Amino acid sequence: FCAVATCYPTDVAAAFSTHKVGYYYQQRCQKIGGRHQKASMNTAELRIPTNIYSKKNEEENILIERWSKADLTEIRLDTTLAACHALARFFVFDLTLPKKAIPRFEIEDLIMLSNLFSSVVVLAFLWTTIGLVTRVFEDGGFAFPTRLITTSAIAGPLWVSVEILCHWPPTGITATTTDSMVMAIVIGTVGLSSTMALGRIFSSKFLF
Repeated sequence: FCAVATCYPTDVAAAFSTHKVGYYYQQRCQKIGGRHQKASMNTAELRIPTNIYSKKNEEENILIERWSKADLTEIRLDTTLAACHALARFFVFDLTLPKKAIPRFEIEDLIMLSNLFSSVVVLAFLWTTIGLVTRVFEDGGFAFPTRLITTSAIAGPLWVSVEILCHWPPTGITATTTDSMVMAIVIGTVGLSSTMALGRIFSSKFLF
């Protein structure tokens, strides 16, 4: 080796530098490859939660699709019927209250009316949302009876339960025991189902 180095110093230096540079680049490539592998693993880990969000997007797409297929006229008519049903319940409840010694409008009346309108809004929201899922607003108002019954069976108990929990009239005031609460939920659901079934006969496109 010494003789070769003495005779050909330039070639030996070039070979040595080439070997050194090659080894350096080999180590460098290994480091870069390791970083690229780690980066790809991190990217794969970050992509895992997107599957969860894709399910949420599918649910949102279903609601959007149901909304596009629903008849907006039927939604408006059904929410109007639901509001009339809630107002009629309150009117019957108001007739059972004792008469005031001096007829006048008080703060308690304002609070009761605000609670009433809150109950109406909750019922309209529940009926519209659940109706989109059960597809009760499709087919131009001629929905299957099972869709109407299913919508009433879900929206009715939820609506009356909200009234009881928030102490909104009438059930939030009259239902004080467990038995009375259960009875109020049953009566409220049956009444809502009857009102919506009879109201659809006169408000759907069957007559107009």
